[in-house]
Amino acid sequence: MTIYILGGATAILLALILWRGLSPNFKRKSEHPKHQILSNLGLDPQPDDGAKSPNSPNQPSAQKGTDEKPQP
Repeated sequence: MTIYILGGATAILLALILWRGLSPNFKRKSEHPKHQILSNLGLDPQPDDGAKSPNSPNQPSAQKGTDEKPQP
């Protein structure tokens, strides 16, 4: 009987550990201190979720399709 209780508790704990490790929200929270340190140092880190900041130099111009030339 004790084996079943310990096995069930172990299975529940392993399921929770795996679910936490696969959660995108957990990954974001665990990476936050690193990004905070880099931003304090002035090194603007890019998040891993693919979203780019609006001030990113690789972002295409909002005036796309106009005949105006970009100013250097």
